[in-house]
Amino acid sequence: MMRAMLSTSFTKNKKNKHFIKNFNKKTKNYIHNRHIICIMKIVETWRLFFQFCFLSSGGTGGAIRGGSTI
Repeated sequence: MMRAMLSTSFTKNKKNKHFIKNFNKKTKNYIHNRHIICIMKIVETWRLFFQFCFLSSGGTGGAIRGGSTI
C-alpha cells in the first residue's frame, strides 16, 4: 500500500516537472516573440516617421500622402 502511494506521487511529480519545463519554454518563446514584435513596431514607426519627414521636405503631394500613413 505504501509503495503504491509513493510511486503515484512520484509519477505526478514527474508530470508536473515536465509541465513546468514546457510552461517555461512557452513563456520564454512568448516573451521572445513579444520582444521581436515590439522591435518591429518601433522600426515601422521610425520608418514611417522618416518617410513623412522626407516626403514633406520633398514635395507637397508626398507630404499629404505621408501624413495620412501615420
